[in-house]
Amino acid sequence: MQFGVTIHVNESEEIPRAVIVKNLHPTEFFPKSITIDDFPGKGLIHFDCNYWVYNVGKYSYDHVFFSNNNYLLTDTPRPLQSYTKELRHLRGDDMNMK
Repeated sequence: MQFGVTIHVNESEEIPRAVIVKNLHPTEFFPKSITIDDFPGKGLIHFDCNYWVYNVGKYSYDHVFFSNNNYLLTDTPRPLQSYTKELRHLRGDDMNMK
């Protein structure tokens, strides 16, 4: 199944490095991937998802999917640094946090 979306990009940023997904539907869904075709100056941008996205009533914070670019922690682009909580959650690191 495919969905169309509207993407808002801050002009000061080069390319989207992450997408925020909010599920306003009453049931969860499982996106396999998100692909932006023909982005100006970049072409194809792919986000692997493979994760359940629950509706906003069950999921307490924004769900973030990161692009297929890898960054060392020290090289993480500034706009993505605020999502380290989500990264820890996706890795399972938050299970051990108190």
